[in-house]
Amino acid sequence: MNKANITVIIITYNAEDYIDSCLNSLLMQEYTNFNILIIDNNSSDKTTDLIRKYIRVREKIILIENQGNFGFSKACNIGIKYALGNLASDCVLLLNQDTMVQKNLLKNLLFWHERKGTGAYCPKILIRKNNKIWWIGSKFFSLGDLLKNPKLSVSYHIDKEQEDNFFFEEPLEREAITGCALFLPRKLIEDVGLFDERFFMYGEDLDYSLRSKAQGYKLFIIPGAAVYHDVDLENKALITGRNFERVVRRYFMHFNSSLLLLHKHFSFFYCLIWVIRIPFSVVYEILKRLRFVKWIKIRS
Repeated sequence: MNKANITVIIITYNAEDYIDSCLNSLLMQEYTNFNILIIDNNSSDKTTDLIRKYIRVREKIILIENQGNFGFSKACNIGIKYALGNLASDCVLLLNQDTMVQKNLLKNLLFWHERKGTGAYCPKILIRKNNKIWWIGSKFFSLGDLLKNPKLSVSYHIDKEQEDNFFFEEPLEREAITGCALFLPRKLIEDVGLFDERFFMYGEDLDYSLRSKAQGYKLFIIPGAAVYHDVDLENKALITGRNFERVVRRYFMHFNSSLLLLHKHFSFFYCLIWVIRIPFSVVYEILKRLRFVKWIKIRS
């Protein structure tokens, strides 16, 4: 599969601050047999105008414009179906709009896919502003973890925001992968299916992880390539007064996604403990957000 046809799928929504960096890094890839498919969820800023500038001068960039904000899962499914059908892709890479990638990313993903076999693959993901860890793997909370950790979630990122001293030479198995930069072969998609569109935003990657493992597939983080995630820029956008409603809406979507995950994949006793934690988790998340706002104001 040395000439495997890869489609990079980017879901955009008001991405004018990110999309140039993302596309420019993709266009520097050492592996060249790939398309870029952008699914825009009805952006109200200059996102689609910026994308069209690239389309005019570069081949293999395709833009599909949705007539509304369909959410991440449904937009991904639109892209995956187009990639596997219209573009006859062998593999797809789902990539967040607010990322930059190293030039060897596609080459490394394909190399390890050919060597390890069909599975889901993610690279190491670092925070762009400081090169600290954003994602090197996800773990689900055990029952004991639920009693110790008040997070309004069912999982956590390993060593998030720690210094990047994580080096390895072979792909490592993980409990769950992230949709921020997710490489999926056609065979896995055909067996596992598309994303569950009830997950409007958040949780769809955890659900897909559990469904993939249930079909016998392994989930890996690969060495030798990294993605840089612009979380600082996104967080700053979320704390302005005009975006307060957006922050509340995101927490609500996160909460709904967690409930759906619990319903689909976890035991009654696990769900009961999680629900009992909710008041404490809400207080924790509010205090965490207030501390972050205060820190940003001090920096400014």
